[in-house]
Amino acid sequence: GLGRNLTLNGSAQFALGRGIPFAGGGSSGMGFGLSSTASYNLLFGSDLISTANYATLIGQYLQSTSSGASVIGVGNTTTGAKLVNNTANSCGFGWGTTTPKHLLSSTGATLGGQINLPNLPTSATGLATGDLWNDGGTLKIA
Repeated sequence: GLGRNLTLNGSAQFALGRGIPFAGGGSSGMGFGLSSTASYNLLFGSDLISTANYATLIGQYLQSTSSGASVIGVGNTTTGAKLVNNTANSCGFGWGTTTPKHLLSSTGATLGGQINLPNLPTSATGLATGDLWNDGGTLKIA
């Protein structure tokens, strides 16, 4: 580890920043105020906590509490309340909230949430292969 106030108590750990206590093996992090009490976590940002294995946290004021529960976004920056993903094997997203939207799951389960793409082109003209466009309310791929 490189920084200050680092505590690396497991094997195969990497940390860069300050205020980073890692207890489980195989975890990596960069930022400040990162905490992992489990194994095989990847944390980038500030004020991040993982208490379960196999999580990826990217952002600020985030927490993972179930195995494979990753989260990307920002919790409540006014109060410091965490955006918490406690749904195993999923990825939650959110900004300025404590409740993530779950759009992805490794189990194939429908987790809910909405995807809003209000400014899609209405024609495929000029689009690259793979670009999305709106054909009268039908989502299409160029």
